[in-house]
Amino acid sequence: MEGNSLFGALPTNIGEMVALQAVSFDANFLSGTIPTELAALPAIRELILSNNFIGGTIPPEIGNMFTLEILNLEGSMQSTQSLTGPIPAQIGNLAFLRKFLMA
Repeated sequence: MEGNSLFGALPTNIGEMVALQAVSFDANFLSGTIPTELAALPAIRELILSNNFIGGTIPPEIGNMFTLEILNLEGSMQSTQSLTGPIPAQIGNLAFLRKFLMA
């Protein structure tokens, strides 16, 4: 899904894709917030939301994505919408997380 000129918010029903292991929405025009429904993805290993217009806070529910290895939120700060607030302590629940990018 990288660089496909996707617009709008991430749909909340993305949490229904229970077999999803990796998804990259890098370099699109996505806006809105990170949906809490992403935490329902039991097999997700890579979540790339970099270089979009995503704002708001990182939902603490991300700490329930126990299989997550890579979380990339880079580039969201360059827009008028930006990620705000602290990094949720629940990120510490991600025992397999080896790469967390945010700038």
